[in-house]
Amino acid sequence: MSRNFLGPILLLSLALFLVPYAAGAPVGGNISNGTSSGATAQTEGQIYDVVAGNVSNVNVTGTSITERWAGFYGNISGGIKLADSSNNVFFEWTVSDLTDAVVYIANGSVSSWATTNIEAANYTLMPTYIEVDATDEFNNTFNATEAFTSTTYNIAGTPYAATWSGGSQGSLKTYSLYDKGGDVLIWAAKATAGSTGFDSSNLDYQALVPVNGSTSLSYTFYLELP
Repeated sequence: MSRNFLGPILLLSLALFLVPYAAGAPVGGNISNGTSSGATAQTEGQIYDVVAGNVSNVNVTGTSITERWAGFYGNISGGIKLADSSNNVFFEWTVSDLTDAVVYIANGSVSSWATTNIEAANYTLMPTYIEVDATDEFNNTFNATEAFTSTTYNIAGTPYAATWSGGSQGSLKTYSLYDKGGDVLIWAAKATAGSTGFDSSNLDYQALVPVNGSTSLSYTFYLELP
């Protein structure tokens, strides 16, 4: 498969901080923007001089830049508090280990976090640009399934993608979910505190999300504490 234009992948470093009023379903997350960068495809071909009468063994390799996916990564912090309507804190609990927290990244505002409203999202629910016959289509990316579990949810048969950690696929996974009431896709990144990230840095989560070509797409962040 060849492409004439290769859009950059968005990699946005985010530190999420959230203090919900009570433990339970996901709530809106505050984000702190970090750096964003993308790889560049090699545009110049290499030259090989050939002489008439010769047969030359030339093996050709190349790596394209995806036009269909972008990444988020970062750290998480948060806690639980008891407060009045003026946000005067009566008591507060700090979550010391954010392992098993979940960062939810939605392409719209989630209509309800009720367990009856959130389900696994498969190929038939995906936007057309990741349903095409391509190497980086949805089914070739979210190519395994297992139960997605969190403090609130246990959703069997959820497609997921394991993102890279220090040069190979690791344990930081993104799951594809669906808000039935709002017709919203949700990409759920399960956190593991102090993980080794794709760039060998120390982070808590990585999330893989779809983006169409070189256009931008707005995502809404939510956080569920363990």
